[in-house]
Amino acid sequence: MGIKLGIALGLVGALTLAVAPVQAAPPPVLIVAFTFQPSPVTVPRGQAVTWINLDTAPHTASYPVGCVKKCKWTTPAFGLGGSSAVTIKLRPGTYSYYCKVHPFMVAKLTVT
Repeated sequence: MGIKLGIALGLVGALTLAVAPVQAAPPPVLIVAFTFQPSPVTVPRGQAVTWINLDTAPHTASYPVGCVKKCKWTTPAFGLGGSSAVTIKLRPGTYSYYCKVHPFMVAKLTVT
């Protein structure tokens, strides 16, 4: 009986160690009054960030700042109530992104 219990506990321990921790999805970034909120938003590498537009004007989220055609990532322009998501593949660090429609709109994204 003791050997079976030891084997069972060993298997449970092995299964427990094999489970990777689940990273919580980052909060959505709201576009309000021509700002990205929150800024910075923290994103684990490989996770998606979702932007939700609460302005009446269309917006994008694009990286790097100033890119027009050769962006590393960008959303299409989306209007009031619209949303768009991008999977972040950048190395850990803090990056600035912007809206191509309104270049004065700049925010930060921290990749972990």
